[in-house]
Amino acid sequence: MILAGDIGGTNTRLALYPRDLTQATPLQRASYKNDDFADVHQIVERFLAGKDRPVLACFGVAGLVDNGSCHLTNRDWTVSEQALYRQLGVPVVLANDVAAMAIGVAHLQPAGFIDLQRGSRAWGRGNVAVVAAGTGLGKGAAVWDGRRHHPLASEGGHADFAATSPIELELANWLRGRHGGHASIERVISGPALPEIAEFLVASGRCKKLPQLQGVAEAEQPAELTRLALAGKSPQAAAVFDIFLAVLARELGNAALEYLALGGVALAGGIPPRLVPLLQQPHFLANVVEKGRFTELLKSLPIRIVTDTDAALLGAAHIAAGA
Repeated sequence: MILAGDIGGTNTRLALYPRDLTQATPLQRASYKNDDFADVHQIVERFLAGKDRPVLACFGVAGLVDNGSCHLTNRDWTVSEQALYRQLGVPVVLANDVAAMAIGVAHLQPAGFIDLQRGSRAWGRGNVAVVAAGTGLGKGAAVWDGRRHHPLASEGGHADFAATSPIELELANWLRGRHGGHASIERVISGPALPEIAEFLVASGRCKKLPQLQGVAEAEQPAELTRLALAGKSPQAAAVFDIFLAVLARELGNAALEYLALGGVALAGGIPPRLVPLLQQPHFLANVVEKGRFTELLKSLPIRIVTDTDAALLGAAHIAAGA
């Protein structure tokens, strides 16, 4: 069996897969809140208790993997191949979580997606780019060599936020003042970014404070803002998502160009499946594909929302099997 993991800033998900990944269905899986554990090793032991031990393992981790080790970007945990090898006694590979997601996306069946644009090109017959919005913002790709896909990680979520309108320029300057002089794209496209955008709109005098956020725990505010925006009854929440979705759409189109994703582009992570009615609005897709001289190229690409929550786990299993 293959042990596959998806270690994020908030949750860790683990699954056991058969060596034959043709069916792409986990034998067993579980999800854990990271706050309930001291480290990932406790989670692995909890998951494997009473189960057959795996013969291979790969963990997608939310951060930079360097020399077999990763300090998670949004949690004070360090995960290493050596420590997990000592715990499990089997070969272990660490991969960036979005790179693992990209491999999983390249192998997903159509039922695991919602199409935003079908395009004229075949899904997976070329590089596949992924933009994943959740606790943080991740970007990665599955690079096609003509026979199979290989994971390509990046830390593109921490690149500069490229503002394109007066309100975005003002937001970028406001974020720089709050975050040590650097406004990354993750500060605008992520769960924690939503209440920050709301706070900016209040501070700039554009919106009133949302009474619905009073007394709501910080970790729950993104979900409340999302609920309000989907309900369509809060101009303040709508203003937050006007910015969020415009920047997200541009970043999705940017990823298509950066990775030359002729095999398709996927929008993944915990946030997009909750925003499907907003993402299906025509202006969102128009903002994705509008890239000047390359607009026609982007119109030819399949563009999808990932709804299968096992995509990153499936990718980790494929990386372990191919390592």
